[in-house]
Amino acid sequence: MNIVDTRLPYLETALTRQTMRELVAEQVVPRLLPGRTLAKLSLQYSRYKAGKEHVALYQLELDPEPDTAPPLLTVTFGQRGRLQRIHEQISSGDAARARSALLLAEQSCLAEIFPADFGLPLLWQAADADRATELVGAMLPDCRDVRIARVDLLRYRPGRRCVLRYEIEHHGGRLVLVGKLYAEGKRATIVATKAQTLSGQAAATIKLATPVGLAPSNGLLLMEHIDGDKLGDQLENSPSREINEQTVRTAAFALATFHRFRLETSESRSLRSEVDGLRARLEPVHDVGTSLAHDIQALLAEIETHLAALPPTTECVIHGEYKPNQLLLRNGQISVVDLDRSCIGDPAIDVGNFCAVLEKEVFYEGHPHLAGLSDVFLSAYDTANHIDGIGRRAAIFRSLTFLRMLTRYFERNPQGYARLGGEWRPLVFLAEARSSIDRL
Repeated sequence: MNIVDTRLPYLETALTRQTMRELVAEQVVPRLLPGRTLAKLSLQYSRYKAGKEHVALYQLELDPEPDTAPPLLTVTFGQRGRLQRIHEQISSGDAARARSALLLAEQSCLAEIFPADFGLPLLWQAADADRATELVGAMLPDCRDVRIARVDLLRYRPGRRCVLRYEIEHHGGRLVLVGKLYAEGKRATIVATKAQTLSGQAAATIKLATPVGLAPSNGLLLMEHIDGDKLGDQLENSPSREINEQTVRTAAFALATFHRFRLETSESRSLRSEVDGLRARLEPVHDVGTSLAHDIQALLAEIETHLAALPPTTECVIHGEYKPNQLLLRNGQISVVDLDRSCIGDPAIDVGNFCAVLEKEVFYEGHPHLAGLSDVFLSAYDTANHIDGIGRRAAIFRSLTFLRMLTRYFERNPQGYARLGGEWRPLVFLAEARSSIDRL
């Protein structure tokens, strides 16, 4: 069985591996990368919104191989008229960037070679060392004769956000910074303000990156680069139970410290708003994955029943996406990165999310040596920052996180669900959410 989306008639092409490979090999590569042929097409990321668009990011292996890193290709299937308007706008701009974009009107498809990105137009400049030198130099008034020696791609979500690592040479030294590019300039300003406020409160036992430059009209934010090893990688690779327990205790104490910070912001999150947000996200899924959406909605209704019985809790500053790989360890000090979703909210959102990610590593990623660490984390947090009812509230959010993970897996691979039905592996998140709710 295939996903049928009447508003995206060429969705099957996007979701079928062989058909997509043929499209890229026969039409995209010859026109965007003349003189080369496609050797391998590797999917790096995808997202699907029913009736709107399907976006996929691929890494291309070519013959002959280019001197630089294998190129990245973003392919967007969407409404033909919208993509035509976007392509016309691209074609009327920078000529080199225009040569990196291709409209396949018959398939309602737009292909772009990184760093071309119609949703992040500044990426064309920001991700290239030569073109970014003037841009970044203007953001660093205290540095003279700036030259960007190297740009590394750290994280990329086409059309939404890109995180880059800059190695910068200037008169007087060398500097390493992180550049965060947002689709909306105002988002960069908001994140910069939050990061500046929170980093100023960091204690000796916890470190936060400090903003060093902002181009609000362009959506580019420069942040201090923090060295360290990802806590998630350490947990995954360490066989020592004693070390892993101490590691998650350290993460719990760091979160307790973070929750005592102060922040003035209109952004807020609660367990109720998280349920409402997931309900809204599920709306497009109903048309193409009715059974799955129904099962998730049924569990959300049970979660709402439990929420109604909860007493009020004291809100605080929350990280908003607290998980092992948002933490870096170096010389005994822990650093918390990515403050984009920091706001005022229920502390159970951070506690529950961290526990859910730890448990996912056990039942989905196949790391049984991490079993029980979520209980260690919760106990350590309660010791450092006791909040009445935090365990129950965190368990509710843990269940909600499993449902959100399941929804995200569907958005990235709807064809897998359509083809495998009850055998589709991510459905284990539904079972884990059910089990967690039953234990409340």
